[in-house]
Amino acid sequence: MNLKTSLPAILLFTSVAVFQSGEIPAQSRPWMQIGKGADFLGTATDPADPSLITAVCRFPNIARRSTDGGQTFAKISDLPTTRTLIQMCSFGGSRIYAITDSGCCISPDAGRTWIYSAFPTNDITVTAIAAHPTDPGKVYAVGYRDWVPEGGGRMYRDPVFIQSADGGLAWTPKTIRQVFTFEDLYSIAVSISDPDTIYAGGHKLTASNQAQSVLRSTDGGVTWTDAFTITGRDTTFRAIAIDPAEPRRVYAADAASVYRTEDGGASWTNLAPYGAGRLLTDPANPSRIYLGDDNTALVSTNYGLNWSGVTSSQMAVRGSVRNIEIAPSDPGKVRFSTNVGLYGFSADDMATGIFTGFTQSKSSSLALGPSLLITAGSKYPGGTSLFKSNADGLQWDELICLNIGNIRELLIHPSQPDRLVALFEIQNGGNASLSLSDNGGTSWTTGSIPLNPMCLAQDPIRSNTIYAGGKAPNIFSKSIDFGRTWTTPVTMKMDFCEAILVV
Repeated sequence: MNLKTSLPAILLFTSVAVFQSGEIPAQSRPWMQIGKGADFLGTATDPADPSLITAVCRFPNIARRSTDGGQTFAKISDLPTTRTLIQMCSFGGSRIYAITDSGCCISPDAGRTWIYSAFPTNDITVTAIAAHPTDPGKVYAVGYRDWVPEGGGRMYRDPVFIQSADGGLAWTPKTIRQVFTFEDLYSIAVSISDPDTIYAGGHKLTASNQAQSVLRSTDGGVTWTDAFTITGRDTTFRAIAIDPAEPRRVYAADAASVYRTEDGGASWTNLAPYGAGRLLTDPANPSRIYLGDDNTALVSTNYGLNWSGVTSSQMAVRGSVRNIEIAPSDPGKVRFSTNVGLYGFSADDMATGIFTGFTQSKSSSLALGPSLLITAGSKYPGGTSLFKSNADGLQWDELICLNIGNIRELLIHPSQPDRLVALFEIQNGGNASLSLSDNGGTSWTTGSIPLNPMCLAQDPIRSNTIYAGGKAPNIFSKSIDFGRTWTTPVTMKMDFCEAILVV
């Protein structure tokens, strides 16, 4: 069969059936993964040059390097594990640690090469990691250990502190026995001014009570005491930060509030109604503290009493914040790593941000041209933005923000990439209108189509031919001039056509 001249097969999809027309070619077209490395676990900046940044990314687990302050990144290595990366930290911007629940990936050279070190026993689950501020050989982690007494019975869970004295190559675990029978840890912080002072945050549970908890060690993790407990709440302290100049001033955050102690945990104050997945104090300015959470980046310049920045209502930061880093040689540069991108902020103007990578909260459609990708998504509430990338999908530029709802379908003319056809969703999940652009999406005109459209599809052989599916009674129509005019609609025994596949 001659694929160049054979008619394509057209498949119409409903929720209960598939309708086929035409011939199916013997060959299929494979899909390529795009947007690799958009899930940023964290960054490590060169202490002498803030433009040199190593980023650890997930799905896949790779390291990337930027030489222009985060505007562009290039892959430099694969991490030696396929397990999900949980958290990362670094010492001096060059020695990087990235943990899974059962081991640690270690790079001694800013992400260029890696080794993998397994944690000591299989019954330990590790959740957080922190490097010693002055000793390159020391690194700490926390988590929990599940166990069942001899003879069986209920399962117990103990908080666990593990440490390494040789840069993560070997680990020594310490089970922290507490009065509670079920306890785990999910955050850790080491004091810069007094490295023997370590705080860890987590959650406790017994048959009669549940609580959030903060543990404190003043001897480098040898012994631990309770520093803070809030009973009656089934949540955990997800983030801990210590004042760089005063180790008795500590911040702890759960999903709803930020707390502070001035006396090493003897008393605590609820500072702010903000949940936080990450907290970071500025080593150069102890009054400044940064907060990151889902779609949120905040800063306080008065020890947490007041906060400003970009919040979830403004949606200027996308995704869950996994890491916050201050450039060592330039404290004015702050970077928030999230699961959808990397955001760079000025410390004095948190409301102004730049980002690299493709960082939308929602992508509603994607169009592929010969050397071009265009996607539409909701970057700001009430509007849709068009983003453009070259064929690899690694870097995206915003073309235009449109004051419309979602773009349900988007097509690019294969030989004239400025020509676009789109279905603009009039209301969420409701009717859509056909629109055409001849200038790459800068302006649009309303098209005329003889049905209530729900989906579009391009002909892979005839560049000007596109197909539309809609709601009963008019189910199917075809255009041979890229959406300008349409054939008389076809009626079928189906309520609607929600997808068309042309192969």
